[in-house]
Amino acid sequence: MRISDFISRIKDMELPISDGYDIVAWLLDIEYDKAKMALEIPHEKALEVLRMLDEGIPAAYITNRREFYGREFYVDENVLIPRVETEVLVEEALKVIENIKNPKVLDLCTGSGCILLSVLSERVDASGLGVDISAEAIEVAKRNRQLLGVGNRACFKKGDALSFVWRDDDYNIVLCNPPYVTEEEYISSDCSLKYEPKLALTAEDNGLFFYKNILRNISLLCKKDCVAIFEIGHNQNLALKDIANSMGINVFFVKDLAGIDRVMVCLLK
Repeated sequence: MRISDFISRIKDMELPISDGYDIVAWLLDIEYDKAKMALEIPHEKALEVLRMLDEGIPAAYITNRREFYGREFYVDENVLIPRVETEVLVEEALKVIENIKNPKVLDLCTGSGCILLSVLSERVDASGLGVDISAEAIEVAKRNRQLLGVGNRACFKKGDALSFVWRDDDYNIVLCNPPYVTEEEYISSDCSLKYEPKLALTAEDNGLFFYKNILRNISLLCKKDCVAIFEIGHNQNLALKDIANSMGINVFFVKDLAGIDRVMVCLLK
């Protein structure tokens, strides 16, 4: 199949053209930058991929990879697909620890490990722990640890992020991209989201369940002057500000490229 025809089919499905070229690169086992110069891909394989895409299977689950913060991560159906909006969380984390020597990071609901591993890859003197309730997700995170060559600076453990047994007075920063999609939002979402693990997506209490419980116990997890950074859902900023302020926690929000408040930075005392 001609590459131009394949990309045309991708456009017809209203999928990102970047996904199309990533699939081309994957099928031909070439670098992404060379995919646009290719002329053809195996016809039967192309048809199979198009069938899977048409069913709603995300491209990242077909290729088992996704770029995040300039690095390639392994992903499968056991973890959420890393999204560009989450890079804002990484950027804010790096700002917080910029002047801290040998910073120690706690990453709750770690999933693929993309947040923790991105921070540790940028700061070679940093170390941290990633926690997730899914044993399968932890295996994916460990695989990415090996791919990125972070070594023993990153530790991943299976466990409930709300159990609060991860106390360590040495943590300088707590990071978390928790489940925050409401059941109603999940039901009305596009088909591709249904292929991602629901456990990592949805939360009770209008999507605020994890924020409330983690913020209520955040002092148990880190240093006295720790900073906690969360990814948040669309239109959750006002509710979360009220929740945090009621607990005596000052917060500010950082917008993503779409101008949406995407990250909540909590200043603990």
